[in-house]
Amino acid sequence: MPTLVVAANGRLQRRTPTRWVRAVLRQAREIAADADVRKAVLERSGHFVMLDRPQRMADLILTLGSR
Repeated sequence: MPTLVVAANGRLQRRTPTRWVRAVLRQAREIAADADVRKAVLERSGHFVMLDRPQRMADLILTLGSR
């Protein structure tokens, strides 16, 4: 089953991923051993990515159906 792992990099623009994003991506790599994983990092988004970036989230979800 395809799995989508999305990490929010915070509301402010950053040059490098936050510690949280690095931890989420590390967990995604572990999950990838057992599942088809797609990873995405959303810039300028807080905890509620579906509210902060609704169109981007919808686009990411739609890509899962095209696999």
